[in-house]
Amino acid sequence: MQLLDDTALRVTIDLRDAYEASMSLWREIDELDGRMAWKTVKGRDYLYHLHGHSGQGRSLGPRSPSTEATYEAFRVRKMQTRERLADTVPDLKRAAAMYVAAGLPVVDSWSARLFQHLDRAGLLGTSVVVVGTNALPAYQLEAQARTAQRIHATRDTDIAWIDAEARDEPILWPVLREFDPGFTINAERPFQAIGRGSRELELLSAPERMHALGAEPFRPVALPEQQWLLEGQPLRHIVTGLDRTPTALVVPDPRWFALHKRWLSDKRGRDPLKVPKDRRQAQLVWRWLSNMARYPVDSSFLGALPPELQSIAATLDLETPVA
Repeated sequence: MQLLDDTALRVTIDLRDAYEASMSLWREIDELDGRMAWKTVKGRDYLYHLHGHSGQGRSLGPRSPSTEATYEAFRVRKMQTRERLADTVPDLKRAAAMYVAAGLPVVDSWSARLFQHLDRAGLLGTSVVVVGTNALPAYQLEAQARTAQRIHATRDTDIAWIDAEARDEPILWPVLREFDPGFTINAERPFQAIGRGSRELELLSAPERMHALGAEPFRPVALPEQQWLLEGQPLRHIVTGLDRTPTALVVPDPRWFALHKRWLSDKRGRDPLKVPKDRRQAQLVWRWLSNMARYPVDSSFLGALPPELQSIAATLDLETPVA
């Protein structure tokens, strides 16, 4: 296994630090959405928090020392956050350019923009995780591994629902529509949303998480094997898209991901065109595990596996000699 050199590792650290700093400020800007202004109503000034071009909003009360302090604190905080963001984003752009130039693992550009949007909304890693081919760059960085060529996902993007809390209102769909107002649910495949340019986003779910999806328009098929991707410890790494868009990837535990992929390759009815890819990805991540200290494949882990995955682990051991 060829490992990343010190220069590549430094580039990944620089990207991570610049992204997390920028993301914190982006989220703060979102919290400061709109503007505050004074309106005179029947000869008395009231402080309003206004949103949108039409200036719709709500009153925060009549002018007083308290509302004047609220107005000034909002104004100063918003100005300071914008100034800090203006200083931070150029560093992020430089770090992303260096990351791509260093030949480090990337995702499809559209997917990178989508994942960044989900992260900014606070849904990535709390309500959904990235699965499928787009998860591989995170595992590659965790293993600090080089590959002969970059791994690219197909045009369909997969995410898995992990949130256990049922809500009265959707939380995922409004965020997706902010990202792409053209998103519509595929009537024939209601687990899939189609966006502009015929981009496909598929939502997967384990049976025990289906109850939390009642408010969402998606209707994923309850797949028992998705339960395995809820196990273990997820990981988060920062990568970029091919177009240098930086994003976080929050992905399932790599041990369970590899076992799940290898099991899928033997699943009856699996698309035969996907079987070789499933098997290669399982073997690749299983090999990388030898350099993931946080994810040991030891007797404790193997002994806790369900019987069908214990045999899959034994198969992967035979198929995947450590390089």
